[in-house]
Amino acid sequence: MLTVLKMIEPAFRRRLAITAAALAAYCLGTNIPLPGIDPAALAQVANQDPETITHLSVFAIGIMPLLNAMILFEAAKLLLPAIRRWEAATPRNVYRMWYALVGLSLLLAVLQAGGLATALEDIGGLVIEPGHAFRTTAIATLVAGSIVTISLMIVIDTAGTGFGLWWLFLANGLIQLPRTSAVLAVATSSGEYAAGSLLLALAFTALAIAAVVNLVLAARAAPATVHATLWTPIIALTAITPAMFTLGLFATWSLDRATDIALPGSVPWYVALAVVVALVVWLYRRSYAAAGIGFPIPSAPIIASLAAIVIGGALLEQYFAVVQPLGGTQLIIAAVVGASMLIEWRKSAQPEEQAQQSA
Repeated sequence: MLTVLKMIEPAFRRRLAITAAALAAYCLGTNIPLPGIDPAALAQVANQDPETITHLSVFAIGIMPLLNAMILFEAAKLLLPAIRRWEAATPRNVYRMWYALVGLSLLLAVLQAGGLATALEDIGGLVIEPGHAFRTTAIATLVAGSIVTISLMIVIDTAGTGFGLWWLFLANGLIQLPRTSAVLAVATSSGEYAAGSLLLALAFTALAIAAVVNLVLAARAAPATVHATLWTPIIALTAITPAMFTLGLFATWSLDRATDIALPGSVPWYVALAVVVALVVWLYRRSYAAAGIGFPIPSAPIIASLAAIVIGGALLEQYFAVVQPLGGTQLIIAAVVGASMLIEWRKSAQPEEQAQQSA
């Protein structure tokens, strides 16, 4: 491990350290309970579901308001390419877009915090003193936690390795990864979990990571390709349910049947998801073309890889009871971030290698 660290250029090591420190601060915040919650009731809930502590922490809404705002902005730029062209025209427009994004995310944070505070009051015995004082304190705390999370993202983007949003998006899954892996290993050794299912999970994970890393390396981490690869599965999964519900409603004129059609798990749903993935990639290509930015690789391998990973992971879970430590979307994001960092590390190491050769 020390040998590997010595191979990394000092400036890049600093950026890794800053990223690790920001993530450690985020992990610390996820373990600070929300004020006004009864510790005994919280412990009882946490015993039933250990991950509940994260949802009841000061970072309970965390990066989600910003992520939701960015999904809306991404959808707008896909449907109206002129917005991306305007944004790419000058650095000032980029800042304007960022300020609008932060403003919308803060508004969403207030709305989400209010909804969560109200929901917590509905859980009997969880809130010590329900009422206006608790809701005000909870909303202020949750919004402040969201602001701190956004600040940590900015620190990672400006002084760390970049991809601050995605590091925080992956944080909870990466934290739980050792525990989940250990549980699967114990269950497999005891016979409670089929060894074949474990092998399928490992093989799928390896193939998914290899496919995405190959895309990023082939594109030489071009920002347009990286951006589209990161956002396509999230936008597709966000859009598929309302799209299927709308189609089902027009086809059947029945709310119940339209709801059944919108639920994941059926063959038409998976086919529609593949179509939506292809459509989103095409929209990204069109949007970036309007801004004068091209994709260095064709769309077909991007569509095939993303659709196979998102749909393949869901099919393995549904039909073969395969438990994956990281879901399909998380695998894609982790692979993109890892491959991009590898390319960045190689770029930072090249000047030092050239200096050694010239000496």
